[in-house]
Amino acid sequence: MIDVLVWSGEGPLREVAVAEIPAALADPAAVVWVDLGPGDPAEAERVMRDVLKLHPLVVEDCLSPMEQPKIDDYGDSLFLVTHGVRTDGGDALFRSLELDAILRTRLLVTFHAVESRSVTDTRTSVRKAGHPLRRGAAAVLHEILDRQIDRYLPVLEEVELRLDRIEDALFERPTQALLEEILDLKRATLGLRRSLVKQRDVLHRLGRREFALVPDADAWMFRDVEDHLIRAADLLESYREILSDTVEIYLSVTSNRLNQIVKLLTIFSSIILPLSLVAGIYGMNFKHMPETEWPLGYPFALGLMALITAVLLFFFWRRGWLSDRPRPRRGGAAAPPPAEAARLTVEARQRLRAKRPAG
Repeated sequence: MIDVLVWSGEGPLREVAVAEIPAALADPAAVVWVDLGPGDPAEAERVMRDVLKLHPLVVEDCLSPMEQPKIDDYGDSLFLVTHGVRTDGGDALFRSLELDAILRTRLLVTFHAVESRSVTDTRTSVRKAGHPLRRGAAAVLHEILDRQIDRYLPVLEEVELRLDRIEDALFERPTQALLEEILDLKRATLGLRRSLVKQRDVLHRLGRREFALVPDADAWMFRDVEDHLIRAADLLESYREILSDTVEIYLSVTSNRLNQIVKLLTIFSSIILPLSLVAGIYGMNFKHMPETEWPLGYPFALGLMALITAVLLFFFWRRGWLSDRPRPRRGGAAAPPPAEAARLTVEARQRLRAKRPAG
């Protein structure tokens, strides 16, 4: 799909065919925006090579997927690669969308292999009121990039919601699936932040008036977009740190729960071992063994087992091993509670919330 929008400085906005592009560019007052959307790549390549006369390296880069944003200066034109995002609502947090742009004095060319909502919304705005095409090609590029950065907000909100859900599940019932979700989210935010850092460099160069093709008025607008992008990158960095702490807290919580289980099993083993000793002694096959012919020998053995169990339980209770309640001290004072799990939960929640970005 190829859309060509032309503003000639007066009169209404015009939409022309591809064949009319050379005539529109010949008009010194005309500003032309050529959008090469999803469709036939061969046709898009023909338009870029034969009609627009773009540099061969630019055409090659447009047709080849680029992993990282960049900006190249070809003298009479600027070539930009930026990436937007789209939330698909599936297992993946987002899907990256590449957008290529070629900027000249009175010409803007955009190329995207998939539908771009930023481009679509800008095109709708131009068709309704002519803006921002009336202000020049650089103004159209600014409008697209500004809308592209705004698309990151739903992704950041989704990260925030997932962090809340992970935090609640972390202290209720941590599972292996939860750890996998944490690692996937951490990997996604790290990749997204790397892309934003590279894109920030592109906008920084556009905003510091490094290129003659970017008017001073538009350079200030690119700086504003850069500020929005920096905030998004800082939020992602905060989320990445929270996720790193979440992994550590997950390991601490699971380790503490394992210790509680081991402690419980140790208590049962400690009780069973002396009982097994008593049963083993009275189970030995010696004829002249004391108490074997005593009428009260069996009740005595059971009573001895019960006494040992009671003494051990009292000992464990005094040590505070049977519960998380404070064990009594001499003089009625209570010792500090050994509730490691509860203390860990409170401290971990405070630690995570302290790193949440304000606002």
